[in-house]
Amino acid sequence: MRGLARRLAGGSWLVGTLVFLSWPGSAAAGAESYRMSAHLDPEARKVLGTAEITWLNSSTAPVADLQFHLYFNAWRNSQSSFLTAAERWIRAGGRRLPEDWGGIDVTRISVRSLDPPDPRGGIRSSQDLTAETEFIQPDDGNPYDKTVWRVLLQRAVQPGERLQIDLEFETKVPRTFARTGFRGDYFFLAHWFPKLGVLEYDGTWNCHQFVQTEFFSDFSRYDVKLTVPSGWIVGATGREVERRQEGGQTRVGGDEFDQRVGRVLPDGLPRLQARFA
Repeated sequence: MRGLARRLAGGSWLVGTLVFLSWPGSAAAGAESYRMSAHLDPEARKVLGTAEITWLNSSTAPVADLQFHLYFNAWRNSQSSFLTAAERWIRAGGRRLPEDWGGIDVTRISVRSLDPPDPRGGIRSSQDLTAETEFIQPDDGNPYDKTVWRVLLQRAVQPGERLQIDLEFETKVPRTFARTGFRGDYFFLAHWFPKLGVLEYDGTWNCHQFVQTEFFSDFSRYDVKLTVPSGWIVGATGREVERRQEGGQTRVGGDEFDQRVGRVLPDGLPRLQARFA
């Protein structure tokens, strides 16, 4: 799904959605839901967020790790696989200013099983796995590319077992380049949070580096609350379910999409909170 937006009279936004079906070989309903809360700091050009993900091992095999896309890490350094593609680097002007870079840092991750204890083993209580992580490069072996992040589980997740995954993360928004980023007070946010790859039926991960690829992921339900400064307009996919005045902030969110796309820009509106689902 990719979000498309157009400014309408009166400062509102029209957002459309293109939906692509999951590849038939993938396991169904892996990442079942994302519940997220995030705050946009336009001065620091950061999104500070938390996520609670419900994930099902719908494959036929025990799974010993989790793999995530960190798409914004394509703008973390000049040697990422995305930016080392010659034609992209030339179009970018060949150089970028220090303040133009971006990336995603996961500052904490913990997991716990949502199912009764399984005699075959499995995760039975919340485990902090922040130190049990690494970046991997399954496609080209480029050690400077950090767009796929692997979490090593202390025990395998059994077929049919559900996990709750809790994340804290910071996303630095790059200067707009290739369909995401900021320009002045305008923020276009696509793939701005850690997103699980797709688990295949045989228990292997389909989680490619961000090189030259479209975005393959599970269809999931989203409940997202986004806080922005007073007077800013937020356009996003999803259905608004809550909006309230609150000391200078706007909240938005959504569900039943495979990713979150939003645009944020200032306007002469009172500070609001809203929620989409």
